This record gives sequence, C-alpha cells and structure tokens, in this order.
Amino acid sequence: MIRKFILVILSTFFLALSGWGQGKTPDKVLNHLFTRNVKTLSELIRRFNGIESHPDIKGDSMSRANNIYALVSQDIDHRGLSDEEYMRFVYTFADDVIKWGGELNGTTGNMWAETKCDFKLNGKPLRLTIILKQETKPNGDIRWCIAGVKGLQEGGVYDDKTYSISPVDHEINFITFDDYFNHNRKISAGLRSSTHAIDELSMFLGLLHCEQFKFINTAETKFHFLDIPGYIISVASSKRSSDMGGWAISTIEPAGEFDKLDFLNKLFGL
Repeated sequence: MIRKFILVILSTFFLALSGWGQGKTPDKVLNHLFTRNVKTLSELIRRFNGIESHPDIKGDSMSRANNIYALVSQDIDHRGLSDEEYMRFVYTFADDVIKWGGELNGTTGNMWAETKCDFKLNGKPLRLTIILKQETKPNGDIRWCIAGVKGLQEGGVYDDKTYSISPVDHEINFITFDDYFNHNRKISAGLRSSTHAIDELSMFLGLLHCEQFKFINTAETKFHFLDIPGYIISVASSKRSSDMGGWAISTIEPAGEFDKLDFLNKLFGL
C-alpha cells in the first residue's frame, strides 16, 4: 500500500515537472545543444523568425517561444537581475516578439555588424572597429557596406589638435608641405579647417591605399538588431570552446526609439 502511494506521488511529480518544462522553462541542456548547432547567422535568424526549428524542440504551440528561449546564450548578462527574474524577462521578450509578428531582416536598415579588426600601421599593431550595414542595390541585390570606423584616434593615428600653417607660407609656395606631408604626417589631420570634423571612415579608406597599412585578421564580430519594438538584441559567437563557434543572442536590452538612436550614436562613437 505504501509502495503504491509513493509511486502515485512520484508519477504526479514527474507529470507536473514535464508540463512545467513544456510551458515556460528553457531546458539548459537543450539551450547548450542549440547554441552549438547554430553555425551561421542566417540559421539563427530563421529559427528566431519561426521559419526553422531545432529538431529537439517539439512542434507544438510553444515551439516558437522555445526556439527563442534556446537561442539565448547561457552566458548572457543578466543586467543585475537574478536568474529567476531574468528568466521571466526572457519569457516576456519572447511573448513580445511573437505578438509583434515581424521578422529580423537585414534589409530594413536596422541590422548592424560591429567587427573588431587587427591591422598594422608602420609595423605597429592597431585595433579598429568597423561598422557595417546591409544595403539593397538598384538591381535588387543585397550588399554589406562599411558605414563607420572607430579607433584611429585611440590608436594614435591622429589627434584632435589643430596645427597652423604659417600665414606667410604662400610667399614661399607653401614649401612646408614637404615637412607636413612627407615627414610629419601624424599631425597632417590637424591642418584641416576648424569647421571640418575628422571623418574617420574617409581617413580609413585613405589608409587602405598605404602600403604600410596592412589588415591582419578579424578578431570579433557582433550583430545588432533594432527592428523589434521595445528591444535591442545583439548576437555573437559563443566564447565557450565546447560550443565550437556557435552563434547565440548575447544581449537583450529594453529600448524605446530614443534609446535606439542613442545606441547608434554610441556605436559610431558620437
């Protein structure tokens, strides 16, 4: 009799646990497997948009939400929230995405790539951040294009000081150009008019013509999506060696339209 009672209690417990897991609780093991198996950004977007599903996720009414839960990195910043509080935040986020009814789409202009790249300039290492976005060409083709560059000033390529050309240099046919342009190039940016700000992208594109400026490698890439009403999400490659470079959502930030504008300004270093 006691044995039968214990079996009934255990059966009830496991049934309740099973129902709870199928409702609103992301499985950590599934999360880990999912992260490992999302090998491309395109695959992650398709699963986020509900076009594809992880084979281990049951195709029921919770399938879309469970796929979104599973895309969230286990190492995501909880923004000061406890594990339980952050879990509830992720549930709300997934519900809002499903209610939104839209899709992540790079061609809307709300998807940005932030790529940290290593270069060498005159043999010295230089780390730059290159900001890219997708554009639609007149013929309908999609292309990535460079929208901004950060790190040239921090890397010592130039400073924000202004330098003067002598007010009588015109009398000697601006002969001091030889010094500024051939021997003291680091201050050449400071010769610009005070009404013109430094355009780091133009400076970067100019450096690409210099033989002493060499690309070494891409060190890290993140993708930022601003399409979702009320949120900004970022996607990055997992840092865990066991994940073999899988992609996952690395941050989820609540954000109104002003917050999104502020995010873009910071992304471009403004």
